[in-house]
Amino acid sequence: METKLTPGTWNNAGEIDGEYFVEAHPDQNDGFAVAICHGPDGEANARAIEALPDLIQALDLVLAVATLEISRYHESLSYSKAIEALCKATGQVRIYQDGEWEVS
Repeated sequence: METKLTPGTWNNAGEIDGEYFVEAHPDQNDGFAVAICHGPDGEANARAIEALPDLIQALDLVLAVATLEISRYHESLSYSKAIEALCKATGQVRIYQDGEWEVS
């Protein structure tokens, strides 16, 4: 699955004047900010945003394995929530039809 996220490594670039910066490094050179978090939970939010590309990739892999046993997982709440979260994070719609996922 391909997402519309900024490619490359994302990292928490640290805090400057109470704001936490998450940077993307699409070509392994100087990065640029993809998010600026502030407030009492700024650091925690920056860590969560930094992990987003990895979380999407991991969730996509889990769903691919679960799809192999669709009869057991398709109707489960956890499976439905995983698909819902992946769709929300990627802005894509996934429909299971004829034994395969269609992504739009």
